[in-house]
Amino acid sequence: MSNVQNNIFSGVTTDDSTNSIIIRATTNAIIIHQIEDGVHAYEVDDVAEEVTLGPDGSLTDKSKLQLYLCAENLCTRTYGYARIGETDYVVHADATKDIKPRTLTTCGSATDIGHLYENGAEVKLCLNYDADTPIGSRKLDATGDAVTYVMENKQYNVFTNVNPADTKGVMIKSIPYAYVLDTNFKVTAGGVYATTENVVVNLADEFTITDELAKSYYNACTAGVCTKTTSTAEDGKEYLAILDEVIVTVKAEVTDTTVSFTFLDKMDSFVVANAADKDAVLFEPKTLSDQQTAGSCKMFDCVNGYCVTTGGVSQTPSYFIHNSNNSLAKCTSGAVCEDYTAIACNDNAHLGGALKDSDNAINLCVNVDGTQTKKNLGKNGEFYFSVTAANDPYVYSRYITDSTGNIISKSAPEDGYYLIDLTTNKVIREASKEGMLVKCASNVCTPTTNIGYYLNGDTKAITTIPYLECSKNVDGNVTCKGMETPTNVSCNENYVGLIDKYGRLCIDSEGTTADIRGEGEVHYLITGAIESNIFTGEAIPESIVLTINGNSTQVKEDDFKQGVKLFEVDPTTKVITNIDYTATPEVKQARLKAFMCEDYICYRTYGYFLIGNTIYTLSKKGSILDDTKEAYTGTCSSTTIGKIHKETDLFLCLDYAQGSAVKSQKIDVTSGNEQNYIMSEVASNVFTNAATTDASKYIIVQVGNHAILRNVLLERRGYYLSSTGNVLLVAASATTALKVVACSTAASNVSSCTNQASVVAGYYVHGKENATIIKCTGTAVNTCTLVAATTAGYYAGALKNLIYTSGTVCAEVKEPGLGYYKSEGTSFIECKMNAGNEECTVITNPTSTVTCTADNVGKLVYGGSENSVKLCLAEAVGQGTAQEKTFSNTGTFLLKYKDNNIFGINQNYGGVIKITSNSMTIDLDADGSRCLLDSDKVTISNVEVSGSCATGKTIKTCSNGMCYNVEGDDSTPECIPKTGDFCEKDVDYITSDAEGNTIIKEVEGQTTSQKGYLFQCVKSDSPCTPYTKPGYLISGVNDGKRVYKCKNEASAGAAADVKCERTKMPTETETCTDARVGTIVYKSASSVGLCYGSTAEDIHELVTGETTHMMLKYTNDNAFGITNNQYVVVAIKGTTVTLNADYEKDYGYQYLYAHNTTNKILTKGETCPAPVENVYPISEYECTDGICTKTTNTA
Repeated sequence: MSNVQNNIFSGVTTDDSTNSIIIRATTNAIIIHQIEDGVHAYEVDDVAEEVTLGPDGSLTDKSKLQLYLCAENLCTRTYGYARIGETDYVVHADATKDIKPRTLTTCGSATDIGHLYENGAEVKLCLNYDADTPIGSRKLDATGDAVTYVMENKQYNVFTNVNPADTKGVMIKSIPYAYVLDTNFKVTAGGVYATTENVVVNLADEFTITDELAKSYYNACTAGVCTKTTSTAEDGKEYLAILDEVIVTVKAEVTDTTVSFTFLDKMDSFVVANAADKDAVLFEPKTLSDQQTAGSCKMFDCVNGYCVTTGGVSQTPSYFIHNSNNSLAKCTSGAVCEDYTAIACNDNAHLGGALKDSDNAINLCVNVDGTQTKKNLGKNGEFYFSVTAANDPYVYSRYITDSTGNIISKSAPEDGYYLIDLTTNKVIREASKEGMLVKCASNVCTPTTNIGYYLNGDTKAITTIPYLECSKNVDGNVTCKGMETPTNVSCNENYVGLIDKYGRLCIDSEGTTADIRGEGEVHYLITGAIESNIFTGEAIPESIVLTINGNSTQVKEDDFKQGVKLFEVDPTTKVITNIDYTATPEVKQARLKAFMCEDYICYRTYGYFLIGNTIYTLSKKGSILDDTKEAYTGTCSSTTIGKIHKETDLFLCLDYAQGSAVKSQKIDVTSGNEQNYIMSEVASNVFTNAATTDASKYIIVQVGNHAILRNVLLERRGYYLSSTGNVLLVAASATTALKVVACSTAASNVSSCTNQASVVAGYYVHGKENATIIKCTGTAVNTCTLVAATTAGYYAGALKNLIYTSGTVCAEVKEPGLGYYKSEGTSFIECKMNAGNEECTVITNPTSTVTCTADNVGKLVYGGSENSVKLCLAEAVGQGTAQEKTFSNTGTFLLKYKDNNIFGINQNYGGVIKITSNSMTIDLDADGSRCLLDSDKVTISNVEVSGSCATGKTIKTCSNGMCYNVEGDDSTPECIPKTGDFCEKDVDYITSDAEGNTIIKEVEGQTTSQKGYLFQCVKSDSPCTPYTKPGYLISGVNDGKRVYKCKNEASAGAAADVKCERTKMPTETETCTDARVGTIVYKSASSVGLCYGSTAEDIHELVTGETTHMMLKYTNDNAFGITNNQYVVVAIKGTTVTLNADYEKDYGYQYLYAHNTTNKILTKGETCPAPVENVYPISEYECTDGICTKTTNTA
């Protein structure tokens, strides 16, 4: 059937006169015939009966024979020769000629081209007759894959019936038992060469051409007939070759009769070609400097020999230096080039223009931070600059330079995300290097600082850094960098919040994923993100609202980020829809979930929601109910606390005390007028579903803007005061509190609020975190008021915490620096460590008798008046003066070590103290080399220096605020495992304290160290890792190897306290005995092992890379904490032997089985050993947390 427009079989939208469709009619259907690709023969009458080619075929009526070439169920009529049975038929392109058996020739002249001939017993097709030599095809009945030949388009040939003959080439397909015109032959962009055997070789088939090819090639093919072109390649020249859709650089090797090409692994370069060459198979690369006349150019960007087309000068202006006279040229649209007068770069009018310097290098006039600046881009590069006005400095364009520094292209890159190095303005193509993320769309590139993952738009780097990631650093600033392909492909509780190698974001522990390549803008809730997620940098049990938006997943400034949210959550995809509950949308009730969102982190909440005229009750117990406003009745009473009741409007019943109802404002007040209240946590309330009423517990509820809900945001932190009507106080006032409520979030992430019967006098953080603070002047609740905190400064909290107000926000200082702070009025605060906890308290101002002496170094001393102080840095020496600084002496200073100093300075160190107008604290950011700047020997540089200090100035080695060599001692500083300062890579240390501040030195000749806490330092200048597993660890190399024995020394039921001792490697006399079971013993001169039995043979050698589990019995000297008649499951991983408290859980059974001779535990699924005298050589153990007892059961 003809492939006509809109037929139901192929669905083409326009008539396709080239192809036909083979239709199959059955009893019940008329369908398109699924036909194999290749040549098919048919007898065509009212129906088409397929005829088998070859000796097994037969033909009823040769006049009805037609040949077709089929591909993907579309067939084109073709012509040629076909063997059916024992006869070779001629199917001529001239429809007037009968189909008849072939006539054989001899291929003895050019007139025989296109005819069959006999070559001995073989029948072949005469393809050419060159220099008295016949060139024929393979034999007609040859088997194997199809071969394509090229033949001159001779007059009236059977394949095309052309008249007159022309120089074009006819593409002949040879298959077993047929030669036909290859009507499907195509050349996408480039050429097809013919060898001397007339076999077609497509240059795209292989990149290194080693065959000698004829100088003629064929391209521009239509229905199997191709134009013949003579190659103009010159010997030794380099060319670009178009191989279908691939473009490569090649080198020509030319003789008088042949041309061949070798692939060249060229490095980055930019080349162009003239318009006349741009569609050729081969063309000679040029630089823009070679283009002396106007004309359209096509430009290619080549990397390692493979090239892609770029925009070229048609997207300019582009700038280059003329080769002829070194003048500056400018090319505009259509590649019209002209001499260009250099410009100044000092106002917005010249942004984007170019200048030429004295070395004939091109400079671009760009905008850098609002200033017009000349930039030399360099050679063979891709750069991104802003050339817009100063009031809009961050709209980037892409500039490309060639091998001579010409600016050959200005354009926006393809739509997508790119990472820009702001120092070089190049695209970053390496992992972990930070830069500015820009989003390019519709020819404009603008920065984005949203946290999230982005698909890299830079195609040259897509294999090395396919994704870009932006996250907040420790300073709270968003930084972006390239990201190597992730290795994970899973989505479970271990990967929530991470992206996998395929670009799928893990949404939750149930395995829900979202592809960042998603179209449009879709919002998701990520629940239970792990600590390493980039969105928060910490484990978040709550939900994070993220947006998938065209090749990115990010945190956006949108309606989903803040406030009370009512979402419809798709249970399968976790896609959320934001419900506008001030309107009357159609609601999928089962999908409703309520949240309070703050900075894109959303906390689940419950309550009442008014959507249109319907109240939806979302209860903590899991039910969702709906009812109209009119359905609500009743009044506020002691039995309806926490429920809606209706008077004129709908209210929440908050309390009922002394016969008086306390109710909230109405539910549907306008946005911005919401009110917060406290309410007793009564039993079965919708907000928490408490099992019982607890008079000491309160709930904070927010009422207004069509919702009454638990305010889970306020409940997470701080203290609150309530006044008449259970209203939460928000603004500073003289109103005294009726109740003080303390709210906090437990480790289980459950928040709760507790009524305070009494208080400690002092300041409390107001949970609202505005410009107010709670001040209690006594222990009674009614001594507390909410006071203004609008002047920046510090307060010592009643809980010995430090509180800071910026003037607009008052909040607790998390981990304040150790030192001194100015407080309100004329008082001062001291923050220091006490029994492992940091405490901040107000101190007594020093009197005139407290001066800067040796005893007072590191303390505040008298400053000249009752209300002024100084920090004593160093006492006077000899005839010198004491070194002391006031709060007005802002800068960084070196404080010498003093016992019991509050700054946490270790012995043999000095501390870098940073003084601001209201604080004097240890500067934990002081790292590297610092110089003492003044003769007072206390003023120290506030930034790291390289090299040496100025003459007469001392250099100090500092880390985390502590500097070694304070007194000029050149000895090596001691390692501090807690911070990693001065610690060696791959070395282990034992400390006297669990925090890792002070190491216990190894004493020469001592075989066993003092017990302490083991820290492993795997990197220099990074915190070392505490080792907390009971058992044995072998560490070090060669003579430095040590055995560490670690044991939990905590009493039963107390928190683990694993201490380790260091010993030498066991000697030859320390081999395995019954008393040494469970210890490390001598195995050979080069190895040690674990003793598990009573003989010298019962040693399991510890080998790096090996993992197994064993059952060990009790001995007096065991490290695992087991007692008599107990056994222990130990994990052996390389050179560590540790208690495995989780093995039976991982195994899935409480009972374990171990070999009686090797003590190895049978793994899950392992076959039991053969019995010996009907007894299996294994024992059964009942285990809990890795501690076991042997059962009496027979295995």
